[in-house]
Amino acid sequence: MARKAGLSLVTVGCCLLFSFLIWKGLGKQAVMREVKATPWANDPLNDPTYRAWEKFIIDMIALNGRRPYNSKELRLLRQLAQMKEGDCLWRDHRGDAIYLLSWSPDPEQRKEAYYFAIDGLKDRCWYIRALSIKALARLKAKNAVPLILPLINDTHPEVRKQAVKSLAAIRLTRSVNKIRRSVQFN
Repeated sequence: MARKAGLSLVTVGCCLLFSFLIWKGLGKQAVMREVKATPWANDPLNDPTYRAWEKFIIDMIALNGRRPYNSKELRLLRQLAQMKEGDCLWRDHRGDAIYLLSWSPDPEQRKEAYYFAIDGLKDRCWYIRALSIKALARLKAKNAVPLILPLINDTHPEVRKQAVKSLAAIRLTRSVNKIRRSVQFN
């Protein structure tokens, strides 16, 4: 009996210690060091420019479409949305920028987002195609449906899933029900 009580006391003590360490954030610096740099010299995650763009994207996400973008923010989002060179990781920021432009309450900025999203549908990177579809759904772009429909047969499952979801968001429910029956998500 005393042995069970001792074991229970040790277990409760360990749980409390572990909870305290999590609360105090012990090990947070080790995790942050790991995220800040990788051992590979050519990794974009080690590039300060990449990190600056990433911070900009995070700041724009924090706005959450509460206001139109100012001229500086809009210029940087345009620059990102037009980025077509580089590897897919760098160009992920392009997809983020296209989607962020669709969050703007300003009709002119939303119109611009529409054209960037249409262009993103043809990108070779699946992430950009998926976010372009998501942006068109957010914009309720019914005239983009003929361009979204072929992406239901895309090679990447996330693009196919976003295509079906966007058609549902654009309120084409009859079409979506037929498509859902015919498409299987891997």
